[in-house]
Amino acid sequence: MLPLRETTRRFLAPIVGLDPATVPIYRGAEAAQLAAAYDAEALTVDGAVFLGPGYAEDTPESLGLLAHELTHVAENREQGAGSREQSAERREQSAERREQRTENREQGTENREQRTGNREQRTGNREQGTENREQGTENREQGTERSGW
Repeated sequence: MLPLRETTRRFLAPIVGLDPATVPIYRGAEAAQLAAAYDAEALTVDGAVFLGPGYAEDTPESLGLLAHELTHVAENREQGAGSREQSAERREQSAERREQRTENREQGTENREQRTGNREQRTGNREQGTENREQGTENREQGTERSGW
């Protein structure tokens, strides 16, 4: 288990909403192996934080990573992670957010297709206008030839 420096604890506590000293924090070969198994730099399991290789308490990146994981612990504690109703509600909300993102992506695709269609139509209109101008020029030239001008 990794004991945090007092300055780190005092810095993170107001940010994450709990005292980091109340959270088991692990690093080392086993913690790194667990993080690697999830293809993560760190992870939270059952209220404990497991840090992958390269964690250095004095870097902004590592502090940010630790704050992120501690925030998960704080959220789980606040929400009563054991509550099935809350878990079901969170899953439903998550599914709704995924559905909304999918709809937004589809709408974006439709908008892009519409814009592409509009561009193609404008290009067609320009080409038709060019053809009309060329035909008009040709007609004028023929008219000039007939009139002898």
